[in-house]
Amino acid sequence: EGAHVIDFPVNARVIFFRDALRGDAVGYYQAIADALEAAGVVEDDKWIVSWDGSRLELDRKNPRLEIVLERVVS
Repeated sequence: EGAHVIDFPVNARVIFFRDALRGDAVGYYQAIADALEAAGVVEDDKWIVSWDGSRLELDRKNPRLEIVLERVVS
């Protein structure tokens, strides 16, 4: 069975390990939301309703993203 495209509210917890101190959190959040939509992970980035636990970090030797998408139940 194929993976299900997210079409329900989620929290995106993303830790951005950057190679340098540049950029702002809002820009990084928008870029990830757009990429998740373009990749077909989320149907529409409107489904990302919060960014709780997200933050910008520094790791010059191993820049990376750690992404966890969690269903939001209201």
